[in-house]
Amino acid sequence: MSDLFTDYNDKFTIRVCPTGSPFKDFSLPVALIRKRSPFLTAAIDGPWKESKDRVMRFTEASPEAFNIYVYWLCERKYGDCPMEHWLCINKDVLCEGHEPSDPTFGTMESWNLLLECFALGDFLQDLQFKDCVIDQIEDCVICDVEKLPDGYDLWQLVEVIYRHTVRPGVNSTQSPRQLVLDLVIHKLELESFKDIDVVDNAEFTSDLLLVVDLVVGRESRVCTNHAPITIIRE
Repeated sequence: MSDLFTDYNDKFTIRVCPTGSPFKDFSLPVALIRKRSPFLTAAIDGPWKESKDRVMRFTEASPEAFNIYVYWLCERKYGDCPMEHWLCINKDVLCEGHEPSDPTFGTMESWNLLLECFALGDFLQDLQFKDCVIDQIEDCVICDVEKLPDGYDLWQLVEVIYRHTVRPGVNSTQSPRQLVLDLVIHKLELESFKDIDVVDNAEFTSDLLLVVDLVVGRESRVCTNHAPITIIRE
């Protein structure tokens, strides 16, 4: 018991300080960090100033997004509770007139926060947190698709997911990239794709062309490095 007590009283402070914004300190038990985040563990154990001072500056996320990570890390409620049980701790993302227990899923603020949390999970190398976030995004897509932000924000989703994932292997049946492709096909007219920068979005463009082949009923190309793609239909 004494070892466990000592572990959870050994704290490491993450000073979340995005550029141009006030900072906020989060003091986390080292034992929890070691279980979840290889990135933060390296900061604790490495020959760095941060390791000696027990404080690390972190500019890759907002305090609001990191607050969600801390809540998930310490309370372990993120993957087990409805969305409102964790999103309501950030009251600024709620629409005016709604109580904290009644968030509106489709607001720009809540949607952007989900995307930021996904990127945060990738940066921290916490795959379990990242998986929980994509599950919440998928719930929004399936259950509240008509409330989602429209075209511009779908491209933001494309950029975030493709930047923070790798192409699934041949035997993979599900991936965040498949979710993105399903949503784009479901929500956007094909005419919307004509201005895609095929250089900056090469992997997305390649995946999209394969999906379009399937949607219009043409014979799809045989491509051994693509996983099967699912399509959300009305």
